[in-house]
Amino acid sequence: MSGPAPSRHNPTARRTVNIPTTLLLSGISFLGAFSRLTAGQYTPQWYAYQLERAGNTAGTTQSWLIPAMDIAFGTLLLSRRTRRTAAAAITTIFAIGLTMRVSAGKGFVPDAALVGLAVVVLGTS
Repeated sequence: MSGPAPSRHNPTARRTVNIPTTLLLSGISFLGAFSRLTAGQYTPQWYAYQLERAGNTAGTTQSWLIPAMDIAFGTLLLSRRTRRTAAAAITTIFAIGLTMRVSAGKGFVPDAALVGLAVVVLGTS
């Protein structure tokens, strides 16, 4: 779907959506859920990355809430009607995580890349 951005002069025009980056962000979200739900059995490096940012104690609210949010946001990114809201929520969550990493003086390059990807999806949604 491409064309000029919607404006008051052309209300029927649609925004250009960057499908590859949207699918990448959605895939990363689904990967996060899969990794947490399987306790990293199939994705050990990704799971280690997740645990460094937010631990995963079995039986806690966090142990099911984070994967549920990952699945919800990944799914919402796939719909044109909910993509912008989902991208805004993901961008906010990733930015908070990045801020926490920088404040703690820890490595933040992967977090900055995720924020950048989320911003691109938000900007093209």
